[in-house]
Amino acid sequence: MNNEEIAYIVKRVKTGDDAAFEALAKQYEPLIHSVAASFDSSAKSSGSESIYADLLQELSITLFKAAGSFNADQSKVTFGNYAKTCLRNCAVSYLRKLKSAKRRDSRAKSSIKKERKSYSAFSDNSREDVSSVLELASSVLSAYEYDVFTKYLSGMSVAEIADSVSRSPKSVSNAVFRCKAKIKSRREDN
Repeated sequence: MNNEEIAYIVKRVKTGDDAAFEALAKQYEPLIHSVAASFDSSAKSSGSESIYADLLQELSITLFKAAGSFNADQSKVTFGNYAKTCLRNCAVSYLRKLKSAKRRDSRAKSSIKKERKSYSAFSDNSREDVSSVLELASSVLSAYEYDVFTKYLSGMSVAEIADSVSRSPKSVSNAVFRCKAKIKSRREDN
């Protein structure tokens, strides 16, 4: 297709003509696959193995958006160049989102590992009997704090505890902090 035919199809896409978009998508399918293939190895290195299909879908959506935003009445830029730029920008943004999500997941996993400390954090590394720690906890903690504390000692993460007690992770995190402070303070008093 020449530029005039494509400009006509783009105008039809803007009016909601599904057949026009199908024709446009078929015309630019090789470009979509080319852009996806050029970014696929980068995506796999970011930790996602099955992103090619997702990337193709994102690029197809971007082609539709490009058709909607392209000014077919101007003659300086062809739709092909405009679409190529939009598709490449989409792929770059998509990979950035993947890498950012991978970093967030990594930080979350690291945070969960830190949360899974045993009761030794409360006992200054002495090997106190768990029952004596629980006895002390039951005398100084509220019912909610004691529930959170025992679940925390059992190895549950803050997120898991929050789900089980129907509270926010922030509320549970604050309760864990209060538990540590109360137990440490009581132990120092004794």
